[in-house]
Amino acid sequence: MAFEVQFPDVALAVQNVIANQRLNERSARQPDYAAQVAATTTVVKALAETPDSVLAKLSQGVLQLTGADSAGVSLFGRANGNRVFLWQAAVGLFEKYLGAVVPYEESPCGLVISTDKTMLMLNPGEAYKTAAQVQPPIEEVLLVPFHVNGQAVGTVWAISQGHKKFDAEDARLITDMSELAALAYHVLTKMGDLELLNKAVQLVAEEQLQFPLAAAVRPVTDQRTVETITD
Repeated sequence: MAFEVQFPDVALAVQNVIANQRLNERSARQPDYAAQVAATTTVVKALAETPDSVLAKLSQGVLQLTGADSAGVSLFGRANGNRVFLWQAAVGLFEKYLGAVVPYEESPCGLVISTDKTMLMLNPGEAYKTAAQVQPPIEEVLLVPFHVNGQAVGTVWAISQGHKKFDAEDARLITDMSELAALAYHVLTKMGDLELLNKAVQLVAEEQLQFPLAAAVRPVTDQRTVETITD
């Protein structure tokens, strides 16, 4: 699995934090397929029984499988014509940022969506204002895009805020989990206006997020209140 990428047209500050070559250079640990099957089963069960929890369950699986400090799912959409990401799921140290909305250009997810590439970044706060605000600081972030009908609609990500160093096995695991994210996204947005479905997810699917754009990361304790975010 080759991970090296080159983006000469990307800002130098962003180029300096991209570290995909590390995924090729670092020794990858052996796969634990039993653990992966268990995590996958939990996600599929949640999709069938408690769909409102499926992306959180998926994120928890990514956290456990990779040994990351934080993990989550960000969904691509629009607010007032501006491209944004909604942090639809976040577990671990990042849980306090659940439901935050951030501008496309201020998130590493933007480069992942625009290039449709798996991305490892080191110290992304040096290039992205949003990442710079996170505490504890982000040491590494590994992001994988997922697709519905051939279109990238979001990212599954894992974050190290300590000593964890991501390797090729982490990239493989997140890539596999991203397929479940795509399935969950497709199913949830087809469920219409079921009460358990976060309204924002439906609107992301239509690229018509109808709540004010947050200028920076803002903690939200209840996803159902995310549409009240204002500056």
